[in-house]
Amino acid sequence: MSGRVGGAGSKSGVIGNSGVQVASLRQENSAGSNIAQNTTGSYLVLDLNTSYDPSNLILGISSQRFKISPGRYSISGYVEVIGAAGDAASALYDYTNSSYIVYGQVAYSSGSGTGGGYWSSHIPVIWSGNINVTTEIELRARFSEACYTAGGPNFGHVNVAHQINVIKF
Repeated sequence: MSGRVGGAGSKSGVIGNSGVQVASLRQENSAGSNIAQNTTGSYLVLDLNTSYDPSNLILGISSQRFKISPGRYSISGYVEVIGAAGDAASALYDYTNSSYIVYGQVAYSSGSGTGGGYWSSHIPVIWSGNINVTTEIELRARFSEACYTAGGPNFGHVNVAHQINVIKF
């Protein structure tokens, strides 16, 4: 494998001649906007409003879910979180079978740090395995206290609050 996407000058979404397909889904919002906030401690579904999928790996995106066909996958992503105190976590949820695929890492702050205790963290979630039937998957995040996914400072550019990368082998 050459490690590049497509052949020379190609933007096919297929890595080299291996048949490996790649797609990227994320939420983009204007600078300075708060994306999502939840202080109940339960998981909420995060929006995916932008995709790069030249090989049509993703069968569809609706109701904050992306649909993939049976096959062997590696799915990785992150949630960008800013908080004053408390914790936040990420997860991939299989909507089709009503079960969590994997729970991601957790970020935590007691709120006693410098700058009033605010903290920022990329919270990763990573999974590899087989999908046996066409499946709808959601990126979810759980926040406690005053945590939220953030659009970042207003520097006049588009901000990415969270992203999912899907690879099919």
